[in-house]
Amino acid sequence: MTKKATPKPAKTRGKGRGAPKKVPKKAATAKKPSQATARSRGRPTSYSDALAKAICGWVRQGYTLRQIESLANMPSKSTIIRWLGEHEDFQDQYVRAHEVQSLLMLDEIAEIADDSRNDWLERENKDGAVTLVVNEEAISRAKVRIDARKYLMEKKAPKRFGRQVAVTGKDGGPVRLTTVAGVLEEINGAGTGLPDHATTGD
Repeated sequence: MTKKATPKPAKTRGKGRGAPKKVPKKAATAKKPSQATARSRGRPTSYSDALAKAICGWVRQGYTLRQIESLANMPSKSTIIRWLGEHEDFQDQYVRAHEVQSLLMLDEIAEIADDSRNDWLERENKDGAVTLVVNEEAISRAKVRIDARKYLMEKKAPKRFGRQVAVTGKDGGPVRLTTVAGVLEEINGAGTGLPDHATTGD
């Protein structure tokens, strides 16, 4: 005796209970360009006197080349460096701009040294009394900021802020340059050291 196969219920496509849910497809989103790619678009690559003047203007205000290249309508750092090697006029303007920047740093050093707002800290003792203690961290940080500016000033304007080394001779007199032949002549003339060729017969 054969068993009759029981028919399987047909799948329903309605909104009834047990109906499969449709998963909406996610809309394709455009990938955002990287920051480097976005900044590189539209950068000027051709040299002009106007761009050179603008770059030097930012340098005089204390901007670095990395900060300048992040500004709108400014060339990249590598482009600016290439222009400095190709255009002597731009190089002269750039050097003078750094000299002006060093003068601004001189003012900044005075401002940092005179700023004593964070030099002291209030500290509560065990008995509840409040005393003032020196803020060593703030003072050390101010010293680092001053030393960094002094170093940059020496590099940016060495003729004005570079360390002057006085070179003098014996007893503060002028420097005397002497050759080896001159030294040998003095030794022979003094009758000491090397023998005189005239007396030895050599």
